This record gives sequence, structure tokens and C-alpha cells, in this order.
Amino acid sequence: MHKQGFTLIELLVVITILAILAGAAVPYVQNYLDDARISTAKSDLNELRNAIMRYETDNSEFFNPGFGKTGDEYKKALGTFQQRLVGGYLMKPMTDPWGRIYYYSHAAAMVFSAADDGSLETNIISRDVRPLMAPTRAWWTDNNNNSMVDAGDIVDIKFARPIGGYDTSDINNNFVVTPTGKTTPRANPFGDGAVIEDFSGLAVGSRKHPRGNNWVRIKICPNADMEVGDNIVASSTFYDTAEASIIGKFPSGLGLYEDDKIQPEDYFPDNGTIIPNKSGDTSVKLKAAQ
Repeated sequence: MHKQGFTLIELLVVITILAILAGAAVPYVQNYLDDARISTAKSDLNELRNAIMRYETDNSEFFNPGFGKTGDEYKKALGTFQQRLVGGYLMKPMTDPWGRIYYYSHAAAMVFSAADDGSLETNIISRDVRPLMAPTRAWWTDNNNNSMVDAGDIVDIKFARPIGGYDTSDINNNFVVTPTGKTTPRANPFGDGAVIEDFSGLAVGSRKHPRGNNWVRIKICPNADMEVGDNIVASSTFYDTAEASIIGKFPSGLGLYEDDKIQPEDYFPDNGTIIPNKSGDTSVKLKAAQ
């Protein structure tokens, strides 16, 4: 019995149908691959964030591989920051799913990838490595040994991020201090003419406090109205180093780059960053120093 095969026309029709089906599936496959790469980048960034957080916890200092470096050395340090983490906090340096390095910005407190197009001027994938700007601890030292918060005592306040600046005219403008169980803030909690101490002359350099640049120390002045247990909230006059780096670089003083897009210079120290971060409304209780 003679077995009849496919004709040329039939084969062409089948091939055409298969080509159409394949062409229709390509966008879906590409979207799937793109989503997979983005998910991988997010997972890597989470791992890098956790490594940096563990480093900062163990060493009681901010992770800042560019500290003391300038120019090309600074840029190199930010592009190779993972080397500082390998061993104790990271198994090995990672590259993003597109085969490029991950970046780190100390001022903006974030790790990020330049994503699919490799340009920092368009889309990026990022993770914040620190909590929002807010006080996390407030300690009162009773220098007078009279169990009262009054002139001569000091209050040390710790923030979650490095401090970039604040209102220098009157420290009472920088904080809202409210007695426990009350809603009306105290009018003059730190006293008349209270200021934040300037430690710039110490060996620690330009830090605002011996413990680090995320602390401030306030000398209590006469007529202070404050008690242990009061709730302290930093006002929006406090901002972190990210915002400090852009003040004066824009007409509005506190603006963002156009369209909120990161520029290549954002992770360079001399050109600032786009992550302004004023203090939030998180409160801490004033406690006696241990």
C-alpha cells in the first residue's frame, strides 16, 4: 500500500502556524525573564542590606567604605564595597542579573542596581539599609546629682541615620517634648538658650558627638521644663546626610532631581544624592543614663 506524505503547501502552512505561535510567545517569555531578573536583583539587594545591617550592629558604626577617600578612590570604594563585607557578612561579591556591579550610597543609605539598561539616569532597583530618620534613644545625665532635669545636666539623643543638619537658632525648635499621658507639649523643655554642643574640635573630626555623627548632645539651661519619662519627637528641622548633601544645590533648597531619577553623580560625595530624609514623628522616652 502506497503511503501518501505531506505536500509542500501543507508543510508551509504548518511552519507558518508554528512561527506565528512562537512569535506570540516571545514577549511573554521575555517578560518572564525580565521579572525573574528583577526578583533576583531584589533578593541580592536584600542580602546586601542584611550584611550591612549586621556589620553596623557588630561594629557600632555606620558602614562607610568611602570614608576618608575622595575623587576616583571614593567612586572605586562605592563600586567595590562588597569586599569589605566578604568573610564575616557575605559569602562572596555579587553582580546583578545583568552582569554589572551593585552600588552603595552611604549618604542615601541604600544599595542599588542600575537594572536592565545599566544607566543610573533611568530606572534603578534599590533597598534602604537603615530605618527612617528618627530618634531611637534619649539619655539624661544628672550632673548635679539632684534627681532633677535642670541647668548643668546633659541629654544625649541618638538617631537612626547620620545627622546632616538642624535648626541652630533654638534647640527647643528641633524637638517636641510631651509629658507621659499628656497631649500638650512643654514650651521650654531644654531651657533658655539651649544649644547642641559642637564637637568639631575633637579628634573625631566633624562629628557632632563623640559616639558618632548620629548623636547630638544638649546642655540643659536655666528654666528648663523636662522630666524623665517625657516623650521626645524630633521635628522636621532635623535631616540626615542625604538631605544635607542637596541643600544649596537646587533653587528650592530641598528639591529632588527632575522626575525623581537618580543621576550618575548621586553616589559621588561632591554632587549629592536624591534621598532627602527629614525626621519622622517616632517618639522616644527620656531615660536616665546607665
